[in-house]
Amino acid sequence: MKFGAAQWLQLGALVIFVSIAGAISSAWGTAIAIAVTLWFLLQLRDTIRFRRWITRPLRRPDLADATWQPVAERVFRTYRANRRRTHTALNRLRQFRLATEALPDGAILIKPGGEIEMYNSAAQSLLGLTRGDIGSNLVSLVRNPSLTAMVDGMLLDRLIEIAAPHTQTQLEIRRIDVDDNQILILARDVTQLNRLLSMRQDFVANVSHELRTPLTVIRGYLESLEDPDLTPPQI
Repeated sequence: MKFGAAQWLQLGALVIFVSIAGAISSAWGTAIAIAVTLWFLLQLRDTIRFRRWITRPLRRPDLADATWQPVAERVFRTYRANRRRTHTALNRLRQFRLATEALPDGAILIKPGGEIEMYNSAAQSLLGLTRGDIGSNLVSLVRNPSLTAMVDGMLLDRLIEIAAPHTQTQLEIRRIDVDDNQILILARDVTQLNRLLSMRQDFVANVSHELRTPLTVIRGYLESLEDPDLTPPQI
């Protein structure tokens, strides 16, 4: 611990006291013992003041003549910086929550290991999550090999389709890396879209089948007309 000006003055005063008292009384041992006791009492006073301040560290430390002043200043600056970072993170989390709650798609914020940090109402509905799932691992709640591979970063394609747990709903899952410590998983219900795609494919297949027969007949007539050996009609 570094001494400030006040502490050096205290130490110098004690040295002068020991020198004068020892020279006058020739009792150097007693003078040194008294000086050490005074120094110990001063340090005890400073320690008590520091402990009293640390219970409410939001106040700027007022320990100008205390040994603990440099330590208190560092603690105060560190605590204030951490408090600002916490408030910033909470504000960002609040903004993220407000934005994701307005989305029709499920949004789940997880850590690289898969632990859930937060999710919106749509994710709760689509994936069957509950309020107590915060901190749980997503891949243990939604058991799917493709989702596990996506969360683990084993898939080059960051878009998969899986069946929703406990329902017949088909979900499109997309992974977005927010930063090194957070991953955003988006879940979208594509059941109706897949049904429409299947209907379109069936419609195209049915139309192709229905048109194939008359087109074959027409093609046969056209090939007959192009036959050079065909006898021209008699008038």
